[in-house]
Amino acid sequence: MATTHVARRVGASLLATGVMVLSGCGSSGSSSANTSLSSTTLVVVGLDNDQSRVLTEVYAQALEKGGFRVGRKDPVADLATGYSTLKSGQADLFVTYTGQLLAQVVAAEPAAAAATSTTAASAASATTVASATTVVDATTIPPATSIATATAPTTPQSTVVGETTTTLAPPSSSGEATAKRITAQINAIGEILPTSLLFGAPATAQDKTTIYCSNQVASTNQLATFSNLAGAAGHLTLADTAEFETGDPFGLAGFTTLYGATFKKVVSMDAAKVTDAITKGDADCGVVHSLDFTITDQMSVLEDDRGLATDEAVIPLLSAAAATPGATQVIDAVSKALGTGDIREMMRRIVASRQAPNVVAGEWLRSSGVTTQ
Repeated sequence: MATTHVARRVGASLLATGVMVLSGCGSSGSSSANTSLSSTTLVVVGLDNDQSRVLTEVYAQALEKGGFRVGRKDPVADLATGYSTLKSGQADLFVTYTGQLLAQVVAAEPAAAAATSTTAASAASATTVASATTVVDATTIPPATSIATATAPTTPQSTVVGETTTTLAPPSSSGEATAKRITAQINAIGEILPTSLLFGAPATAQDKTTIYCSNQVASTNQLATFSNLAGAAGHLTLADTAEFETGDPFGLAGFTTLYGATFKKVVSMDAAKVTDAITKGDADCGVVHSLDFTITDQMSVLEDDRGLATDEAVIPLLSAAAATPGATQVIDAVSKALGTGDIREMMRRIVASRQAPNVVAGEWLRSSGVTTQ
């Protein structure tokens, strides 16, 4: 029997396992699964930028292929507006990111946030909510067969970040560090969200800044993690950006402090030029957004093994009314298939090849096997 993964107000011990609450069972193609939305329209809304447009279309078109009526609302200005649009019942689906959503729910639901036992929530209250500009490969969340069998993990859970695996367990006991990890983020979100809202499984895609090195440099110096990079930094050149130079906590100062790294040379440049510098050998490694479509297969992403940067996994936020078993099955199928490389390629086609987001979304759905029509 198929399961779905929609969560809301769930205790910390349950969500810490990386398992969503079951919203029901059944095939997405069955008439019973789709009946509740057959005479209504599921309304999607996104932000006014290409990345949000294509992600919104991916989920919207998948729902349409699954037999649901889908309406498209004009883009909103920011996450806060998108959140309030769903909360007020004006829309049913908004695709956002785990770290940003946590900060938003803490700001929007102060009483619930104050009552939560999750340290991540209190830490997120100081986080600035901003629209996303990039993405990374997110969590792999195993499906549950029953809520009763969910128990706290004895070992850290794993998530795919970029093209490597990292640990979901917090790097320290502080609330700030905990709020950076995907499992803790969805845990806190589940506790704070009002009953009118739910969220689907996070996608296997993230949007955040990380560090890439040329494959040759990574192989020669045995670089797989930020800790490895710190150990070899004395003879390496890092291409960084103005954002990284002043960033906190994920910035040059934070990297130096947490990882104890001192690079042979740090070259500051425009973010658009970093991958070119790595390709040409002007830099050994560089600070790169995970969705930068100029990243090539000659570059290796390094694992942020001590959790310096905040995770930002793609996550669909839904109205409770829209979260039927059939709809959530479709949404979770998209999330399971959607990786960082997929979004990066879609953005390349939109920006470099000037293809329309709705066309790119439809072609990805067909090629990914999520929809075959």
